[in-house]
Amino acid sequence: MVKRLAGLLIVISLLSACQPVAEQAPFIVPAMDVHIETGQYQSAVVEVSRENVILFPPPPPVDRYPADGVRGMYLSARGAANASISGHAKTLLETTRLNAVVIDYKDDWGRIASTHESSDALLQAATDPIYDAKQLIADYHAGGIYTIARIVCFKDAFRAQADPGKAMQTSNGGVFIAPTGDTYLNPFDRSNWDYLVEASIQAARAGFDEIQFDYVRFPENFNALSSFVVMDQGDYATVDLPEVEKRSRVISDFVAYARQQLEPYNVRLSVDIFGYVTMVQDDGNVGQNLLMLAQHVDVISSMIYPSHWNNGAFGAALPDKEPGRVVSGYIEREKALLSTMETAPISRPWLQSFTASYLGRGNFIPYTAKEVEAQIEALRQAGVHEYLLWDPANNYFTNVNY
Repeated sequence: MVKRLAGLLIVISLLSACQPVAEQAPFIVPAMDVHIETGQYQSAVVEVSRENVILFPPPPPVDRYPADGVRGMYLSARGAANASISGHAKTLLETTRLNAVVIDYKDDWGRIASTHESSDALLQAATDPIYDAKQLIADYHAGGIYTIARIVCFKDAFRAQADPGKAMQTSNGGVFIAPTGDTYLNPFDRSNWDYLVEASIQAARAGFDEIQFDYVRFPENFNALSSFVVMDQGDYATVDLPEVEKRSRVISDFVAYARQQLEPYNVRLSVDIFGYVTMVQDDGNVGQNLLMLAQHVDVISSMIYPSHWNNGAFGAALPDKEPGRVVSGYIEREKALLSTMETAPISRPWLQSFTASYLGRGNFIPYTAKEVEAQIEALRQAGVHEYLLWDPANNYFTNVNY
């Protein structure tokens, strides 16, 4: 009898693991009656209520977040797929304290870098497979590396061209093109929210540990540009707020919505913001408000490249030439703002690992390991131990004390 019950429990356990939990009707399982004396087996049929079946939950998801914080580098989709570039990155990850990669999944033109399983026709049309996300992530995970999917949000040339009605438009009905040459989706259009969330879900399902939103904003200098832009504000048209505050609200609301939709996928959420938005009281002219966004994310990644500041910022006559001073001045301002929150996100700034020759002769210096290390040290002195390195060419220095 004991063996009969044991056999029954084993069968029930196996079957229960394969059955939908929601179904409540009784089900039939076979049971084995073992006659020890004769060695003969008799089969029986037992009716069992699902209410009496113990279901064993799946194991908890693996949390790969580095115990001592994320220190990572950016790789474009093609850089991640290039054997030489990715090989150099992996060598750094193996031989230094760098432990994470940020990889383009939805890039600056709106293209999706890997095949995926979404049924969204436009998302499928936007797919330009450069790497196999699942395999790529598995390779990094095997080396203990934390992986972050970069999702470029409202700057999206592909969707703007494929469905112009979803883009910012001009008064004559054409797609608005910013002075930078970029086209942007209308942040007030909730179908754009769902499109971006669907891309993020596919990245999460592929195995990325974190989703990072970039270009989660309006075009630069939007106060001046807004008079040339036509956007249906949908539900926000009747919101009684000045336009500047309305822009901050819609960007923050989108991030909050995305976080809610991503919750079942066990990924962290981070956003990239302009560093200078910490220095103003409004939206930084792009719809980004640090404290509003900080309520809805796990990580804030401010882009604080020394080359991006006006002359005189933080007491630096030519900021690109004083990277340590600029980073030190910035991070104190950010820390003061985040300290006002009951629960603040992690601060993980973007640091400059490239030479800003576009500033013109006399305004920049060639960036070497020395300049990169000066920025890292400024963060360390401020008690911030996480950072990301940006170089569009994906060529990072080997002789830095990361």
